[in-house]
Amino acid sequence: MNADGLLLLTRTGYGVALVVDPRGEHAGFSHSLRLVLGVRNLAQAAVCAAVPTPTVRGIGVGADLLHAASMLTVAAVSRRRRRAALTQAGAALAFAAVGAVLVRRPPQAAEHRRRAASRS
Repeated sequence: MNADGLLLLTRTGYGVALVVDPRGEHAGFSHSLRLVLGVRNLAQAAVCAAVPTPTVRGIGVGADLLHAASMLTVAAVSRRRRRAALTQAGAALAFAAVGAVLVRRPPQAAEHRRRAASRS
């Protein structure tokens, strides 16, 4: 599996975990907010899988950075939601960092890896 696939799989798993969240791992956020955050991750994974272009990846990185900024703001102003907000911010920053690396990767290198993988 290539890096794009691993990122999509990880984001999808994270989105599902937020939607299902049976143990309340993100305590401090209401169920409806966890649902919205999970659906956002699932939608972003679906769009990136359907249209895997550098532009779409870049938009995804921007969405992750905006999400991280909003969660850092929540963490700064809400003691009760701080832990959940910092968890969300960390995840969003990790997704943004990996996404940014994938955006900057030359298309030829990605194509070369894809061809090499199909030959093995």
